[in-house]
Amino acid sequence: MSWMRLRLVVLVLTIASTKVVQSQVVANVVGQLPFPVANNAVCEGFLGNVPYMFSFAGIDSTKSQVGIHLKSFRYNTVDNTSMTLPNLPDTMGKIGCAANRIGNIIYITGGYYVLPNLNEVSSNKMHRFDINANAFLSDGPNLPEATDDHVQVVWRDSLLILITGWQNSGNISNVQIFDPSLNTWQVGTPVPSNNLYRSFGSSGVVLNNTIYYFGGASSGAGFNAQNVLRKGVIDHLNPTQITWTNSTLFPTQVTKYRSAATTVGHSIHWIGGSQTTYNYDGIAYNGSGGVTSSNSVMYTNTNLGPWTVVSLPEVPMDLRGIANTSETVKYIAGGMIGNQEVTNNVYRLTWDPVLNIAEGVEEYHDINIYPNPMSSEFTIHFGVINAAVAYTIFTMDGKVLKSGSVKSENETIGMHEFQKGSYLVVLKLEDGSIYHQNIIKR
Repeated sequence: MSWMRLRLVVLVLTIASTKVVQSQVVANVVGQLPFPVANNAVCEGFLGNVPYMFSFAGIDSTKSQVGIHLKSFRYNTVDNTSMTLPNLPDTMGKIGCAANRIGNIIYITGGYYVLPNLNEVSSNKMHRFDINANAFLSDGPNLPEATDDHVQVVWRDSLLILITGWQNSGNISNVQIFDPSLNTWQVGTPVPSNNLYRSFGSSGVVLNNTIYYFGGASSGAGFNAQNVLRKGVIDHLNPTQITWTNSTLFPTQVTKYRSAATTVGHSIHWIGGSQTTYNYDGIAYNGSGGVTSSNSVMYTNTNLGPWTVVSLPEVPMDLRGIANTSETVKYIAGGMIGNQEVTNNVYRLTWDPVLNIAEGVEEYHDINIYPNPMSSEFTIHFGVINAAVAYTIFTMDGKVLKSGSVKSENETIGMHEFQKGSYLVVLKLEDGSIYHQNIIKR
């Protein structure tokens, strides 16, 4: 597939509430990876002012045991180019890993190997990648308990927390906490030992001092999808002590399996994934055949008020992480799209308040912003302009850099004072609708 921009109209379903939806998300296909990959561990990293997305291990388009690999790469979100990295330093390919960044080090943990006889073995490895050196370090100390398809979050940019997951023959209750400053593992309060909490393929975040994780699959027959939200309140004086509770506020059909989780402000979002659990080949555990993506983002706030589902066509399933490049701009890569096809698409997800795009927005073919990329200035061209059009230039984390109005069919706007990087131009048109375009300064 060639690179394209997708302008997606958001379709909103509010669950158990009629509250007016104020948050929207736009998904753009902005680039492609060197190869299709799914079940790859993804996170962000920064070099100077340039945000990168990193990907480690996964499965290729064969969706078979022989297609599970250790390939790694980084993706430059400014110039949309990929660089192949050395393979993840393990002895055989694996899937179901998790990756998170603390400072300039990315920690890639767990996952599982599929042997030639198709037996599956969980990994206890923790690999470390130095973003500044662009190289793997020696492995960190092994996980006390091997795990795969687990939840992994970072607390206060200081502790890596692994929650539940699968170990060889069933889900585990373990909470494992790694302290990079001490290079040691600690034991956290385990989740309760039942199918409400123990899970594989769920995903979560930590916001302030609370862990939230949702969805996944139980250990029971058929590995049923779970529609449970779990909360873990961390004692900030002793973060190994976590108080666990759960909530089942959703209709039973609302589930998320192998989705990506992130925060936007004080709201929590689960992106993509599927409503039916499946094996690494995309075929449902329950025997119903190939699984389709949920094509949606689901979110709520930390008060667990109304839950909302936003339809985003072709947002993939089989995700293992997200690159949080800013508060309102995130990247996902790879995964499975229609007919369980393993994709190499790179998606940029952009949330309000940067865009505030109205429902029903259309493409405006008579607007052109050029050159893009540019070096010091760009021109906004209108086929016809009947009244002044307001423009705003944002950083990718939502900060306003410059604003003004365009009064002629060709208006040149200077960017001399700004650093190289990616920016967002938003135009408010005469009829109140919004046009936006990402621009790059080199």
